Amino acid sequence: MRKIPVWSAVAVVAALLGAAPAPAAQLTVVNAGQPGYAPVLGVAAAGAADRGPCAQPLTAREANGTPSPCGPGAWPPIGNAWSPVALPVAGGDRLLLHLDATPDEVRYSITTNIPPGWQIPGSIPWPGSGPPTPGRPALNTAVVAPAAAVAPAPGVPDWSLVVPHLPLLGRPVDLAVTARTGTTWASYGVALMTPRALGSAPICSAMLFDGDEPPVPCAPVKGPPPGFGPSIQGPQPPTLTVARTPRLHAGVVTFALDAVTAGRASLTLTRTGHRAVLAHVERMLATGTTVVRLRVRAATLRRLVARHAASLTYRADFFPLHSGAAAPVRGTIALPRAR
Repeated sequence: MRKIPVWSAVAVVAALLGAAPAPAAQLTVVNAGQPGYAPVLGVAAAGAADRGPCAQPLTAREANGTPSPCGPGAWPPIGNAWSPVALPVAGGDRLLLHLDATPDEVRYSITTNIPPGWQIPGSIPWPGSGPPTPGRPALNTAVVAPAAAVAPAPGVPDWSLVVPHLPLLGRPVDLAVTARTGTTWASYGVALMTPRALGSAPICSAMLFDGDEPPVPCAPVKGPPPGFGPSIQGPQPPTLTVARTPRLHAGVVTFALDAVTAGRASLTLTRTGHRAVLAHVERMLATGTTVVRLRVRAATLRRLVARHAASLTYRADFFPLHSGAAAPVRGTIALPRAR
């Protein structure tokens, strides 16, 4: 009997079954943390497979519907999760971009992930202070426009980037990475989320939003003991209240904000009936009362008083740590009369 060479038999089987496709290249994003804080605990890395050749990271225009030059489907759909688990990060963290191959060039971008069709609600002013403001589309923005990653250096064998201050939207943001090896490009998409925990407690740990801000201590929402359903809780207190009437003195407006849970507060001051912002500030709040001050330019105040402006309008927006945005708090502050 004639023997068939082994190599010939293997070739016949491979032809019948089809050659198995090579596995897609992988990107692993590792959060290396930042100086001054404990090493990253919990979820410290996220992975993504190569989505195909693409030389340009995602831009804000593309996130808002403009076709990508890399073709349809180059990036995951906006509004969907870009990875099964978003990588927790804080502003100032260094992310290491570990790739299977050794690339010659790496670029990246970070954009918001607001689903198409979302609207920013309009405002209903106080009676007699002007017409209502209509809603407008919520558009995605570039947290980082397409930029070059930091090349490997002694002690840092991977390409890397530093996370900037991220907007607190209650949603992940999208990290788009493109890498060139020779003349071949590859692309990867990973979801990032802020804040990240500083401790290992499974329920309540201090949270870090940004390395330039103090961490927010653990502050669970006040409420009834476990096991009591919402039907017997009764009316729940508002998440944020203004503890006492804001006071204007020497160009400084002093607020006492009372929060039932930790989060970020955004205070905006305008002339009543007008849209132009006179002063704005953002602060991290812990549970309890926090004093926040807004300074208005002296020349602006003199001009308003000379024009017989009656009051200023303030708006306090609050974003609790463990939920979405709370209902805004609005009010007015009387201005002194012109002499």
